[in-house]
Amino acid sequence: MRRLTVIVLAVAICVAADVHSAPRGASAASEVPASPGKKELADAHAFLRSLLNRQELTPKDKVRIKELIADLGHGRWEIREKATGDLSRLGPEALPLVRAAAKSKDIEVVIRVGRIVAAIEARAGDPGAELTGAIDLLAAGHDKRLVGMLIELLGHPSVWARYAAEYALRRITGKAFGYNAYEDVGRRAAAVEKWRKWWKESKAGSSFETAASQSKQFGLLVCDDRRKILAAVTPAGKVVWTRELGQRIYGVAGEPNGNVLVAYGSGNRTIEEFDRDFKSVWNSDGVRDVTGQGHNVSRLANGNTLIVCGQGVSEVTRAGKIVWQKKGLQHPISARRLVNGNTLICEHKQMRVIEVNRAGNIVWQKTDLKNPCDAEKLANGNVLIGTDNSRRVVEVNRAGKIVWERRCSNGAYAVCRLPDGTTGIFIYGEGAILVDRGGRRVRELFKSPAGWGRIQIVPPAVLKQR
Repeated sequence: MRRLTVIVLAVAICVAADVHSAPRGASAASEVPASPGKKELADAHAFLRSLLNRQELTPKDKVRIKELIADLGHGRWEIREKATGDLSRLGPEALPLVRAAAKSKDIEVVIRVGRIVAAIEARAGDPGAELTGAIDLLAAGHDKRLVGMLIELLGHPSVWARYAAEYALRRITGKAFGYNAYEDVGRRAAAVEKWRKWWKESKAGSSFETAASQSKQFGLLVCDDRRKILAAVTPAGKVVWTRELGQRIYGVAGEPNGNVLVAYGSGNRTIEEFDRDFKSVWNSDGVRDVTGQGHNVSRLANGNTLIVCGQGVSEVTRAGKIVWQKKGLQHPISARRLVNGNTLICEHKQMRVIEVNRAGNIVWQKTDLKNPCDAEKLANGNVLIGTDNSRRVVEVNRAGKIVWERRCSNGAYAVCRLPDGTTGIFIYGEGAILVDRGGRRVRELFKSPAGWGRIQIVPPAVLKQR
């Protein structure tokens, strides 16, 4: 039963931050030190190790849990109390068996099960946020064991732990191998074996530092709708190239081959793709339900294109066939496909951000937002949101609680979290800027004295337009 006990480990993150200069609501404690100390690295490594040691329930464990559940209805009060206490001290692995007992016809058993579930969930919590903090510390310390540990965490019983590990691996290595934290165990196992094979073959010839440095090679694509300009910018703020398209641009995206996608806010065309010579190679002309103003666009891993326009979001094949759609939305303005296959959508006029599954059902939402314009799901499961009328960027957890915010001089029309923890924001009438976790302005990326636009992380090939 020792494996069932939740090991509570405090991961101390020491931050050198000027708390007084942070804006109201900013979380200085979430910053990652540039050079974490040995104690912080040791604690972070111990935390990851504890997660790796958490096993699925054995047949013997399951028998013992079922015996304790049966004791919840025992005739003697002291035995019912002991069973309640023993079950309440178990880890989240026991929750499916405990929850099943809530169907009992004994009202006292049902009440006790509710108390037990609440106790386990309150103590165990969601490992994703703490796991992400530990990952960031080890990444900052260039710990060569991290990638191997993350690969093993892909088999963790907690979906949130798997999600955080998967997201971090994609961020660090730029690879995926078809893994999805939400898939069934058989499909996950096949993808994990591909990860292991790759790591075994590459570890001797490359280090974590090499993988980490490669993952940081990226660019930023910015559009200015009033000036009808598209620009590629480095994270250091250097404008590499600009293009004037003659139409207002509401959305941008970049491809690994250097191609660029744009969503037009004016003219007769909604979506267009340009190659590295900036020749038009694809457009959405003739696609049903994809007409008028295009608010956002992105190219998916399967080669399809996710398009936001009108009152809906559509997934379109290269041949122009719609294979997925969410209609009846109140002025959708941004959409992102998540690694779990769901889609994160900003409903500007409905004042909310929603996450919908493939069936179109809402599985998560954040309401009471003052005209959200852009949203991005982060590695820890939180959602970064830029809003118009409230003039701020907020980061909210899955419970909808604000854990970080940055107030802006005007509407925040676009947001993106960079690999180093800084945040890119496009502010109306100001342009694209970069801020740190304390909310302090790091640098100006692209100046736009009027109008609004987007800012999007793109592969390095996009910076090499001919």
